[in-house]
Amino acid sequence: MEDSERIVMPQSQYPFGVAPKDAAGQALPAEAMMRFTVAEGRIYPLAMTDPEGYERAITLVGLVATELRRSSSTFEAVLAARDDLIERLSDLAEAASAEPAALPPDTIVDAASALRCRELQAPG
Repeated sequence: MEDSERIVMPQSQYPFGVAPKDAAGQALPAEAMMRFTVAEGRIYPLAMTDPEGYERAITLVGLVATELRRSSSTFEAVLAARDDLIERLSDLAEAASAEPAALPPDTIVDAASALRCRELQAPG
């Protein structure tokens, strides 16, 4: 194949292609997408190596996602809630009688934020 036959894809300012937008038209920042990807990448392998740890982590992700559904209807609101949710994670877990996970709170909150942002993503 000659160089003239190669297709060159234009570089995007977002590492994952076009940034998703919420209903308000706000794009999800690239740094948030990266944090979300890293967090999910730390949780999902537990299903193979530590199924009980995975179950605890997913339970906590669900608790945080429920909290985000109550309080955050835009990407901006999800991102703004991060620090507070990291601080409150142990209280949320205790209130729900959920066991703590062996992952850092920011990993749990970022994975839940990824889920909530997918739910908020505008179609198209």
